[in-house]
Amino acid sequence: EGVMTIAGMRLVADRNDSLAAATLKHILSDPRQPTPQWIIDRLTTQQTHRIERENGHANGIKAKWHLPWETDVDLLQLESINRKTSSPHSVCGEVIEALDLLSRISSWGDVAQRCSNLDSILKHVANYEDEMLGSGQAATLGGAILYLEKLASENNDIKFPPYGQDAVTILTYHKAKGLQWPIVI
Repeated sequence: EGVMTIAGMRLVADRNDSLAAATLKHILSDPRQPTPQWIIDRLTTQQTHRIERENGHANGIKAKWHLPWETDVDLLQLESINRKTSSPHSVCGEVIEALDLLSRISSWGDVAQRCSNLDSILKHVANYEDEMLGSGQAATLGGAILYLEKLASENNDIKFPPYGQDAVTILTYHKAKGLQWPIVI
């Protein structure tokens, strides 16, 4: 769920990021297949695009540029996420929804821990935004991705307590920021 979220954020940040798309397709593929179907489909598409470019070049026509996996149904929902007007935290939440991670993790087992992991990613992105705001800098999606990767490489990607649907969070009212929770007592 963490790798998928970061790969989804990378794909939203740069639609040409083939590694992020391949990572998502790999995780979503059937592990029982000796050669996953997405690899065969991708190679076939690449071959078709190469032939189009060669034919267009021979005829003096500039070939259309194709985005990686532009017609893939698994990645199509990521197309609608607007990285330019949304905060990194919003984009992260939208990526989780677009990849339907909450439904997917229910079949992977240990749902409570996996949901907590997703909550922790969102909390880390919120912390990144707070750090940027505190230092007078802009919080960007690329910066959030680098922040998450740096936390992971330094083993500082701690797991926060879950903030799920039925979770109760106890803290001082100073930490409650407006409408962050539906009920604050």
